[in-house]
Amino acid sequence: MMLRAFLGAMLLAGAAVPLCAQQRLSPSIQRLQPFADSTLHRTMEELILAMDAFNARQSMALVGRGLRQAEQRGDEEALYYFLTYRAEVLYYEGLFNEAMRDLERAEELATPLGESTLQANVYNLKGLLHENIQDSRLALPYLYKALEWFPR
Repeated sequence: MMLRAFLGAMLLAGAAVPLCAQQRLSPSIQRLQPFADSTLHRTMEELILAMDAFNARQSMALVGRGLRQAEQRGDEEALYYFLTYRAEVLYYEGLFNEAMRDLERAEELATPLGESTLQANVYNLKGLLHENIQDSRLALPYLYKALEWFPR
């Protein structure tokens, strides 16, 4: 779970290696431990490919499918990931309030999971959202909080 969370944070931060035109998963993503449910795992792989191709429409459709699958299975970790990925897509589409709502819900899920990287990721995204609307006054506390939560 720690590696998936770290790589998820790196993807959201734009630090992952870009995918090639053939739309294959990067080696780091291929090495991730899959979700226990193979259907959820495949949906996540497809979502990452769609996001890396900057295909918002396809990404949102895959997020919707992933959220339904995660909710049906009661998989709170998968639900967290799909919410944060949707928040990222919404962020790129300029939908600040909608992205923040997803991040609030993701934060509620991350806390009981007890994984600091998940918490750090939520705060990082909240900071980036505020920075995007040029509200550094609110962005900086979230970014500092993300650093506090990020594993050392």
